[in-house]
Amino acid sequence: MYRLIAATALFVPMAVVCSAASPPAPDINVARPPASFQTEKATKCVRSPVQFGSGGPGTVQLLDFMTTSDGWCPYTVWMKGHRPWDSATLASAPEHGEVFVTKSSNASILGYRAVHGYTGTDTFEIKWQPGDVLWRFSVTVGP
Repeated sequence: MYRLIAATALFVPMAVVCSAASPPAPDINVARPPASFQTEKATKCVRSPVQFGSGGPGTVQLLDFMTTSDGWCPYTVWMKGHRPWDSATLASAPEHGEVFVTKSSNASILGYRAVHGYTGTDTFEIKWQPGDVLWRFSVTVGP
């Protein structure tokens, strides 16, 4: 003898909350600088003295430099002991230019180029590894 048992499925709608994950920080590390880095140098490129970096999480260094919008302005930096940083991430992108970082045997080379014709101030932040060291750059771009 078979008995039919009535089963009721209870459906309770559930709200699924998904928070959008923050996009990963752009990787600005390049094996070689763009070809234009060698041929399009800024007419004016005045930087703070070469910076040595160290510190732990939360360490912030502020750097200023002046350039023109007609080419790349290189900035050579290194860690204590004249070693290049392992890597860099762009914590805050420049609004009026572009940035890259590459390594040589004993230094890291940062390149900044403002949008052609731009004059004014541009800012960006780079987080260096190891050490989670944040550098804030303020760039004055002149004619």
